[in-house]
Amino acid sequence: MVPSRYEPFGLTILEAMACGTPVIATKFGGPVNIIREGKNGFLVDPEDSQKFGNQILGIIGNLDLWKRISRNALHTIKSRYSWSVVVDEYLNCFESR
Repeated sequence: MVPSRYEPFGLTILEAMACGTPVIATKFGGPVNIIREGKNGFLVDPEDSQKFGNQILGIIGNLDLWKRISRNALHTIKSRYSWSVVVDEYLNCFESR
């Protein structure tokens, strides 16, 4: 859970996803570039405590959903945020100049 009013990037989100923990995060800031709603996590308005709570209860109460989100989150980490992917993108920045 990342109920921040605004999150610039979201390293804790990536760490949770890398551990296979489903993420429910603020829809303001960096998480929108990481989370695909309902696929690898959930985005909510942190001011809407009712929706935030319902989202938590929904994922805790649905093991199949938990597993699907967890599996997709791990795929996101491996395909977009692994060290090899990050290094390749970093090097591409220099090579393209």
